[in-house]
Amino acid sequence: MRSIAFVAAATMVSALVFSHTHATENFAPDITNGDAYRNNAIIGLDSKTSYIRLANFRDSQEPVRNYVEVYSLTAQKTLGRFEIDVRSKSSIQLSYRSIMGLAGISLDDAAAQDLVLYIQNGREKQLWQHVQYDLTTRTLNNATVCSTAPHTDYIAPHNVLMNVHSSSMPTHTSLITIHNFTDIDTTMQANIYNAASGEAIGFVPLRLPARSSFNETAAWFEDQMNFKPTAAQYHYSIELVPTSVPQAKVVVGHVIANLTTGAGTNLSNPCALHGGIISLDDPT
Repeated sequence: MRSIAFVAAATMVSALVFSHTHATENFAPDITNGDAYRNNAIIGLDSKTSYIRLANFRDSQEPVRNYVEVYSLTAQKTLGRFEIDVRSKSSIQLSYRSIMGLAGISLDDAAAQDLVLYIQNGREKQLWQHVQYDLTTRTLNNATVCSTAPHTDYIAPHNVLMNVHSSSMPTHTSLITIHNFTDIDTTMQANIYNAASGEAIGFVPLRLPARSSFNETAAWFEDQMNFKPTAAQYHYSIELVPTSVPQAKVVVGHVIANLTTGAGTNLSNPCALHGGIISLDDPT
């Protein structure tokens, strides 16, 4: 049963956030806005294993719109487009099948193409990640290739973790490491959110002495909050907020431990959608 968690998570998310998605002919944002809307290419799509994750860590409660284009390298043309809104503090997961459905592309047509996704989003604190999960072997791979520098360059002083596995996925456990690489002690607050909806679950205070590391599982955070996820609650968003002055600098790591195979997958560095350097209104 647990091997279908990735599929189930993608299906559940689609029911929550696709109310603002649609295929459209008049799609592309105004490129004159500058590189805030430049395309981010998601490559290496696999019809059987690919899942795309989109995260919004803005404090504003307004959802953020992503503009997605499915482009065929085989035919050298756009096959379909759609828009999708992501709620604040959520980190959603879309299956390959869901993406093709939203873009109005049949799976048979997609199977004959070498595809790339182009995503545009003009807001700050927006992240994406491409993972591949094989239902047969139960192996998870990080297929993310960034066209911007890692997210920590843009979201500081907050550090964030997207699609952290809850204890409802016991065969693929999230291991979280936070390292304080400065000479001062620091305290932080880990704010935990439901990844599918962005709803706050709770928080956990953390203390990190100078030049020390914190290492725990996602289940540890659940225990600290006295929280137990439902069987269908697979993912969390976690935002680490400094609570001490002066603020120490930390590096955050996220590894998925596959308890079936003994392998580990590093998911520490999702990609920034446009770098978060400037903030523009959504194109009209």
